[in-house]
Amino acid sequence: MAKTGGTKERLKSVQKELDEEVEKWKNASMSPDGFKHTPSSIFDLKCRVQALINVICKELNVNEDKLQLEYLTIFLHDLRLLREQFEPQIRQQRIATVTGRKDIAIPQPRIIGPDGKVL
Repeated sequence: MAKTGGTKERLKSVQKELDEEVEKWKNASMSPDGFKHTPSSIFDLKCRVQALINVICKELNVNEDKLQLEYLTIFLHDLRLLREQFEPQIRQQRIATVTGRKDIAIPQPRIIGPDGKVL
């Protein structure tokens, strides 16, 4: 993502990309909810993060929009990495489940250019 424009414009842009990434997760039948954490660890982490946010915004006079932009950028990046890592495995599992076979190779789609070569 380009670092041009104001924080609010960049925030809107990252939110749009995040919405598109969430749609890709849905299309791949994936969910970040599948990554398990204990409730107590999530609660503890939430409290620690909120404390850090409060201190940063108050003591360093950081704009909350800038903080939100940074968070969404990291969140989007990590979502993309997870999807790209696990999507092929999930696709394989779905095909194996439907066909009852585990030895099926999934052909990779190829786009042929006007010269007849794979792009």
